[in-house]
Amino acid sequence: MAGKRVPNPALRNLLREAGWTGETFARAVNACARESGQPMSYDRTSVSHWLAGRRPRQPAADIVAEVLTRRLGRTVTPADAGLAPAVQLAPAPVSLLAADPSEQLAALGSQAARRARHAPAASFDLGALTAAAGTGDYGPPRRPGGAGQPRAGREEVAAAEQMISVLSASEACFGGGHVRAAISGYLAGHLRPMLRATAPPRIRARIQHLAAQASYLAGFACFDDEQHSLAERYFLVALRLAGESGDLRTRAITLRALSVQAHHLRYHRQARDLAEAAVSAASGKLTPADRAFLGSQLAVATAATGDRHGAESALRSARAGLGHAASQAGPVGQFHAQALALAEAKVHSELGERRAAITALRAALAGRPAAERRSRALIQAELGSQYLADGQFQQAIGTWRDLLGTAAGLSSGRVGKAIGSVIAGLRSYPGEPAAASLLAEAIRVRAGNRHR
Repeated sequence: MAGKRVPNPALRNLLREAGWTGETFARAVNACARESGQPMSYDRTSVSHWLAGRRPRQPAADIVAEVLTRRLGRTVTPADAGLAPAVQLAPAPVSLLAADPSEQLAALGSQAARRARHAPAASFDLGALTAAAGTGDYGPPRRPGGAGQPRAGREEVAAAEQMISVLSASEACFGGGHVRAAISGYLAGHLRPMLRATAPPRIRARIQHLAAQASYLAGFACFDDEQHSLAERYFLVALRLAGESGDLRTRAITLRALSVQAHHLRYHRQARDLAEAAVSAASGKLTPADRAFLGSQLAVATAATGDRHGAESALRSARAGLGHAASQAGPVGQFHAQALALAEAKVHSELGERRAAITALRAALAGRPAAERRSRALIQAELGSQYLADGQFQQAIGTWRDLLGTAAGLSSGRVGKAIGSVIAGLRSYPGEPAAASLLAEAIRVRAGNRHR
């Protein structure tokens, strides 16, 4: 006996964001099907059936996903649209922790080079993450090198340091979509052989440290481009390498990044647990500014669980730790007053304090380094949305206009998704000339972001 159909809110929400009626959506699906030589004749009744829980047969579900991807400027899978079972990740994180990181980097480099699109991570393996973050017991050290193996020395380390700094700066300025393939390729093609080369112990530890940083950067670039499965795996390789080299700072910062990713995907309990693991991993051995960096994410993740007292306590500790000094220089883990203000804004937003969130978002923009264009774009998108929700239409329009200027030339799945939300907001004001003018520009900028 067939089970009762369950309504499809995921598709309904996507259509609302796209600004499509059932009829216009059906026409777009039919047009896309004709492009691929598979004529279809869906209408608004068909869409009503999908919204009610019926799933179209393939290849219709893939064509529906492609149509929504084009419209929204970000990857939408059939599962995202409620037209296929949700993809569950295999328990790869456990095997990552057990395997040789250099082999994992080779496999991930091949995967990234194919530019395959991956479903958002369906779960976080906290058991594996706890093993990586807790004792730091990674088994007996491997003995790379040997007869006939290449050697690595100070010159190779200096070159890698410079390259990682360049890649980090490029990612922050232009977005993960521009550089994630380059970072993945550098890891697989250059740092992986260095991990396997013959080197003195101090040089080897430095190579592991640099490979951990680069793996973190690859993970963050994939996260920024909404490639969540790849991101999680790169972060786990970074944890392994940082643990093997005794790199406490990179290990803690990577756990923080996993918490940021979990929060972004709305896995609030996991985000809080990962943020707590990051703070615990520091064990009081990092600078106050670095502890503030970790604590700021703990505040955000705690607020998302509804714990006001815990979130405010973590924020107070972060403020005290940061003071007026930024965290230590380096390609990962930069933290400053504007970044703390952004964390405060997220806490206020999670707790439903819109006016306080607006004030903090404005502080997060004021004086933010010019090179942090991607972060500036994301903040402008959120500030405009908060203005609009607060009834400040003109302020929202002005902020979003600034966003489109900032976003031009960026390649970031997160920015594309944010602009999609802007487009949905602007479509709610069809009679406003300022909204109509900005809508056309937003659609153009989003298309440019997606195709870079």
